[in-house]
Amino acid sequence: MKVFICWSGERSRLLAEAMRQWLPSVIQAVEPFMSEFIEKGKSWPNDLDAKLHEANVGLICLTRENLEEPWLQFEAGALYMHLSQEHVCPYVLDLSPSEIPWPLARFQATKAVKEDTKKFLDTINKTLGESALDTLRLTQAFEMWWPKLEEKISAAQKSPILSAPVKREPGDILEELVSLVRSQSRQIESLEDVVRKLAVATQYGIQTLGATTPADIEHRVLTGKNPLPAAFFRFFDEWSRRNPPTDVTPGTPIPGTRSEST
Repeated sequence: MKVFICWSGERSRLLAEAMRQWLPSVIQAVEPFMSEFIEKGKSWPNDLDAKLHEANVGLICLTRENLEEPWLQFEAGALYMHLSQEHVCPYVLDLSPSEIPWPLARFQATKAVKEDTKKFLDTINKTLGESALDTLRLTQAFEMWWPKLEEKISAAQKSPILSAPVKREPGDILEELVSLVRSQSRQIESLEDVVRKLAVATQYGIQTLGATTPADIEHRVLTGKNPLPAAFFRFFDEWSRRNPPTDVTPGTPIPGTRSEST
């Protein structure tokens, strides 16, 4: 079980180092990695890229002063492309979830407190599958080792902030929300356009595809086996303005095909 730990800034580094040392004490199967521990002489970018792709879980150590750090966001993005969203976890120090900006806000944040840290361990343990610890053993190990981590978290909190913390203005948060809403709207419009095209293709029965049901048409078009000709889309734009498509029940034979005639 490989855990990639992202950090940027002194307090974040202290938090990351604390987790790097602490995690294997609780769950021995965990192999944490921090970028500063790449062996000398190795190709740093290549080795870092390999570690990102080997990771089963990503831990992003966030503090108020590193929220906008480009390198931290790069590593978080690389983890998101490789892992499922629930396996990328911001571990936040003295922050509330509402203070985390997009795109880091897409992940479920874990506060550096006892209850949340236990939930993060539960996620790691489940990822181990058959090698996972049973609930009792995990709880006992966590209770035994938590005071040591708590002490290091406290030290990180008291460490001086070496760079000015990023304070998000209400206007910035509002602008981000508007941007997100617009992005979601564009995605919905794009999806609606695809659905309408498929509906028109279904109603008119694109017999040249060799399809006999709407599901078959959808499969052939979307997989690129029989892409629709450009002429169809020109026809679609004109036809759909005059005739809104009606709902099509999946599995219904297309008029004029062999399935309907039989």
